[in-house]
Amino acid sequence: MSFKKYFIIYLLTVTFVQNNSLKLLSCPTVEHDLDVVSSQGLDIASDDTNTQDSYALTKFDKWIYKLVIREKKSISNIIFALRHLTRLEITGVCFEPCSHESIPFEIQCFASSLTQLTIESTHIPHLPDYIGNLTKLTSLKLANTGLINLPTTIGNLINLETLDLSNNYLTSLPQIISKLFKLKTLDLTNNRHLHTIQAINYSPSITHLHLDNCRINQLPRNLSSLHYLRMSNNSLKDLTDITTLGVHSIDLKQFYFRQNQIRYVPLGLFRMKNLDILYLDNNLIRCLPLKALHNTTLKQLFIRRNCLTSKCLETLQIKNSKTSVTSDNQGTC
Repeated sequence: MSFKKYFIIYLLTVTFVQNNSLKLLSCPTVEHDLDVVSSQGLDIASDDTNTQDSYALTKFDKWIYKLVIREKKSISNIIFALRHLTRLEITGVCFEPCSHESIPFEIQCFASSLTQLTIESTHIPHLPDYIGNLTKLTSLKLANTGLINLPTTIGNLINLETLDLSNNYLTSLPQIISKLFKLKTLDLTNNRHLHTIQAINYSPSITHLHLDNCRINQLPRNLSSLHYLRMSNNSLKDLTDITTLGVHSIDLKQFYFRQNQIRYVPLGLFRMKNLDILYLDNNLIRCLPLKALHNTTLKQLFIRRNCLTSKCLETLQIKNSKTSVTSDNQGTC
């Protein structure tokens, strides 16, 4: 093949790659941060207790470090000129052009500064791969955005401590999420199509897990730091693996399992170190294991509207028990 043909093939290949894979990042520029604020019709607030719908906070009366935009028609990409922005909160606002229903490519202009990103009530069904380039993020909230799935690049957010994906349409999580070794709080509340969270098994850092109102049928396993778990209104039938949770935690444990289909509660649950509050209301439990409330650290047990037998109710009300028990025989079994 002649050099000319090789050169033509090379040019075609480079053009294809540039057009389809390697979109160059072009960040807008402004002379002063305050120009961005004025162009968007925002006010400068004096502190973070501001009650205005939309506002900005400055450092040295010069740099914008926090931007809050709520219930506006759209956001211009000029905001990506803010080089010192560390916190961005957007509610009920689309990025221009609104038809894209995504986070703009230019969000990467904040890669060296942004630590907290909150987007609520803005339609973003798919999170782009380049979200993984915001490696300074410690907090990411995408609530009520219609989110369907997560890209594997979420695993690049190695500094993430809080991840809030509540009120969405997730069905599962990528396995890579268990590699976020700084993640402490994970909120998946009201993801009503979410049926499994096994991807977070063996995550060493999660302390708070919010999973109310999903369709999960199995507990997570081996979350050694966990001490706060909400799994009410799910599809749990038992609490197998409960003793693998929080084994290294010295904090008081609070577990919420209201409104599931739990029939059996293992004795090991009541022997867990620092167990403090346990909610088992609205399940199918007929009785608890013998001596469940003996030698336990549990302070409060809520077990209303189950299938408890009269004998079991009597056992639960032992006078010398250190556990406050709230129970009844109002279940519909």
